[in-house]
Amino acid sequence: MGKLFFISILLLGCLSGCQRGNQIYLSNWKTSAPVIDGQLNEWQLPLEQPSSQVSIRYRCSNDAEYLYLAVQANEEYVKALMLHQGAKIWIDTTAKRKDKFGLGYPIPIKESEIELLASEAKGDERKFMQLYAEAMQDFDLIGVADEALRISNLTSKDMKVAMNFDDIKVMSFEIRIPFKRIFARTPNFDETISIGIQINNPSKTMEEEGNDGSLFNDRNQSTLTQSNPMLGPSPNQQQYNGPTRQVSMPNIWVKVKLSAQ
Repeated sequence: MGKLFFISILLLGCLSGCQRGNQIYLSNWKTSAPVIDGQLNEWQLPLEQPSSQVSIRYRCSNDAEYLYLAVQANEEYVKALMLHQGAKIWIDTTAKRKDKFGLGYPIPIKESEIELLASEAKGDERKFMQLYAEAMQDFDLIGVADEALRISNLTSKDMKVAMNFDDIKVMSFEIRIPFKRIFARTPNFDETISIGIQINNPSKTMEEEGNDGSLFNDRNQSTLTQSNPMLGPSPNQQQYNGPTRQVSMPNIWVKVKLSAQ
């Protein structure tokens, strides 16, 4: 079976520790607004890697109106977790690592949607990745109501998200958030905020998940997975040792000083 571009596991085990002391990263002032398309042509590369143990990179920038965030994952294991379990981006204006306001992104795609994408791609892996990225149009707004609000790029005028896979299958995404959504006041562009990147933990055991119809829950893999080399088992299916084994990863928190023009 072909190797799945984002579901293969390259490592197993517990990762711990996610920060390099109290280092404060600097946001870059954007003289022109970046296009939110998931491509990082307008960003300074390489992105920052605040954790030496988790291969998630990020960079933050801002202008007078918006906060921009670029996130990148190049390890198959990390991509698998983010795409299968979803992730959250937290923003704390007090710089105290509080997870009260944030965005849920990426949001996992249902099996039926993946089947349609695979059918349209017709075995072309690059086409499948492009279609998958284009399908990631929804995000959750967290902390403004009792429950998360599902929002689409198609209806949101100010908040935007976008994903992309490059030619070597590195996954990246961009997020744009207006400051009026983050602060209850006009921000000072020399103050420090905290940004958290959290990969969601599985909410169910393997036995419970086996009944919800998801593509990734059959330990023996679904017919679609077996017949399509672009799809494969989730992290939970690798080296399966029992119904309650779960894959989790620690949160990454960084302090960012906003940039003034």
